[in-house]
Amino acid sequence: MRDETTNSEPKVASLLRRVAALFVDGFAQSVLFLALREAIGDPDVEETSTVVIVLVAGALYNIGFLSTMSATPGKLAWRIWVSDGEGGRIRPDQAILRHLIVAAAAVSVIDINIIYFFYFLLLVSIVMVLVDPKRRALHDRIAGTLVVSGRPPQRVDEFGRVL
Repeated sequence: MRDETTNSEPKVASLLRRVAALFVDGFAQSVLFLALREAIGDPDVEETSTVVIVLVAGALYNIGFLSTMSATPGKLAWRIWVSDGEGGRIRPDQAILRHLIVAAAAVSVIDINIIYFFYFLLLVSIVMVLVDPKRRALHDRIAGTLVVSGRPPQRVDEFGRVL
């Protein structure tokens, strides 16, 4: 699907905007995680349940925003969003897959034996973003997504009403 407003292919988001959005989301999630660990009463994150709650909160943040808005708050702040690769919003299954691939590296710190494998995947993903003209990282390629500039198109129902 092409962007109906300009009748052209969606413009790929710059690397600078992607990194800036990552920092905004990282900050927002850090504040969320700090609040959660204090509310749970485990400030040193020593309990497995705290780790699970923090991981679930991160998943809800990323998957929730991407599924409903095709962008996280950081991406919205930098006027970029995650497309289905053809200029449309992503589906919930794409948001879940995209998050699982990114989150795998975060979970790998729990088991030191697999951490190097995920560091390798992270390095491969960074190289992909740098050399691919569409700046697709590993999670974008696997989930079939593309990070583009601008605002996501509005969702409409079968009667043409904006959702």
